[in-house]
Amino acid sequence: MRQGFRTKTAYLLLGINILLNTLISLVILVPILIGIFNCRNPYIALGIPLLLPLGMTVLASTDLLIGILKFFYINNTRKLLNKEEEYLNSIVNEILLIINSEKNLELKIEQFEFEIIKTRGLEAFAYGKNTICVSEGFLYDENISEDELKAVLMHEFSHLLNKDTIFLMCMLISNLFMKGIGSVGSFWIKGIGKRSEYSRERNNTFVLDIIILIIYFIFVKLLSDTILTILLRVHDRKIEYQCDEFVAELGYRDSLISVFNKFLALERLYGISTSNSLVQILYSTHPKTEDRIRKLEEYTAELTQEISY
Repeated sequence: MRQGFRTKTAYLLLGINILLNTLISLVILVPILIGIFNCRNPYIALGIPLLLPLGMTVLASTDLLIGILKFFYINNTRKLLNKEEEYLNSIVNEILLIINSEKNLELKIEQFEFEIIKTRGLEAFAYGKNTICVSEGFLYDENISEDELKAVLMHEFSHLLNKDTIFLMCMLISNLFMKGIGSVGSFWIKGIGKRSEYSRERNNTFVLDIIILIIYFIFVKLLSDTILTILLRVHDRKIEYQCDEFVAELGYRDSLISVFNKFLALERLYGISTSNSLVQILYSTHPKTEDRIRKLEEYTAELTQEISY
């Protein structure tokens, strides 16, 4: 499996996130450590804010933290039944044979884990280091062919092989950390800092409150919640296209397009909005289904043109 992220953009976004976390950590935690906890050791007062953001990002890829996040955010999955495991294993083994042959890898089914999403809808996602979740709908819907299921699983394998899920975990932890530090700053503004020896001795509580409020707004609300989130969503959509292209390279383009057409039918049936509103365009994690179909068709056309030359 790959040792790094898929794109340079992923490293850039992660680096920006760590930098923002470190800056806001220094600005908010240093005064609190000195003021509330009366910390006079500069190594501790500076070391904790400097190391905490990087440490949290590293922890994001550990099994412990992945398990904790799964407990809070992924609670609609279950283990495979025996018949489901037998059926899915046969399909996955075929997929891995294709991936290993086309991509010169040596993947084994034992390297991955699979879970069932408890819904008859058509859903699939990957998370953590090696886990793919697929819905009951993909397994039991008679309108879903085996090749279509293979195409969906190939898409999720692409996420795992390129560590997209680890990148997402690191970004999620970074954002949670930043919001947590922002909450600490808001508590200070509400009066915790005013009771500290640091504030009483220097009589600068009001100025410190204003500084923390400005930093919180700039780094958390403006940069993290708005600008960085929009950049992350652009990256997410680009990755989805690349995973679709991975499926096409393995020879299952038509099957994936067929799945997307079923998605479109469901979107129309249930009146799911596919508008071109600015908010939806900026904050959507996935491209519009029509755009994904168009990209797959364009990719095949380009490939055919290259072969003809």
